Amino acid sequence: MTKIPRILSALAVIASLLATQNLARASFQIEAPAGTFKAAEELHLLANDVDSRSSRRVLSISATENGAASVDIDLPAGLYTLKDSSDSEIVLAPSAGEILRITSDGDTYQTDGSPGTSILKEYEKFRRESLARLVYPVRESIKAAKQNGESTEKIEELTENEVESYQRHLAELNDFVIQKAGTTMALYGTSLRWSPDYQADQLASLVEQFAKTHGDIEPTRSLQKRIEIQNNTRLGASAPNVSGKNLAGETISTNDFSGQYVLIDFWASWCPPCRVENRSYAELLSKADPEEFVILGINLDISERLMDRAIKQDSINWPQISETDAWNSELAKRFGVAALPASFLLDPDGKIVAKNLRGDRLEAKLHRLGIL
Repeated sequence: MTKIPRILSALAVIASLLATQNLARASFQIEAPAGTFKAAEELHLLANDVDSRSSRRVLSISATENGAASVDIDLPAGLYTLKDSSDSEIVLAPSAGEILRITSDGDTYQTDGSPGTSILKEYEKFRRESLARLVYPVRESIKAAKQNGESTEKIEELTENEVESYQRHLAELNDFVIQKAGTTMALYGTSLRWSPDYQADQLASLVEQFAKTHGDIEPTRSLQKRIEIQNNTRLGASAPNVSGKNLAGETISTNDFSGQYVLIDFWASWCPPCRVENRSYAELLSKADPEEFVILGINLDISERLMDRAIKQDSINWPQISETDAWNSELAKRFGVAALPASFLLDPDGKIVAKNLRGDRLEAKLHRLGIL
């Protein structure tokens, strides 16, 4: 008699595994009525990879002579872009089994039947509005200050305001995701801009629910990896190892600075706040004991030439690692860096004790630690 519960339990496990595999294989559909596209128009479906910020063509679709389309897409749920012959794009975030209905008013495309697609479209609208409200006005103030010959101190103050405004912008985006994305594929589509230091537990909970809903597909693995990185770079965590080469080809590692406070600073020549901070770092280092505190820069320019020019312009004389893979840099991925500037202050034991401190706030923290 005891065998029956065991058999039933085993069958339940098998059924669960089969359900997960079916989720991973399930397809979605695209339906468009006559007149949506041009006659016999060639359409291209691209699969988007959030982590690498890249896309690849996975399918070509031909509209009918009357501009309609109806196709079963035998691909897993994910983030896709449908391009027409004039390169107009429709961003799609379908879940398994959904029927995406696309229509056109002659100027723009509309979609229906996919909650993830609708939420992602709403998110992008909100993101642009948030940037316009919080970030762009400060950038315009910086531009005007430079044109009017304002003092370096004034420009540094405005630049710090810009960075803080951008962090508030990211927090607003996190709130949007937590309130609206649910377990739809929009969760994956928004993940690139998640702030790891705001509502992180709520995001982790959403990812857990997402995995139960969608099974073992690439977006699930991507989101789980993002949460893992967030946990690995939380305050109090032991920082991931850093090792890379400088412009002279010499290897630099955080192991070289064992027993010291280390500020790991991700930057690039095209990032104005980074360049302002570079100039303040020189003054900061002049006040600190080099046996107690060092800065290790990690540059994300796409070429060493750009990095070298910025180093000379900013009079940088502290260690620098060159990561010409830019956003695909393994070090940037390891620390979950998706926006610049980004910095991590490590204590002598290699634990993260502060993140993204700049200007007066960084100096105050170093004072409290007894470094300055």
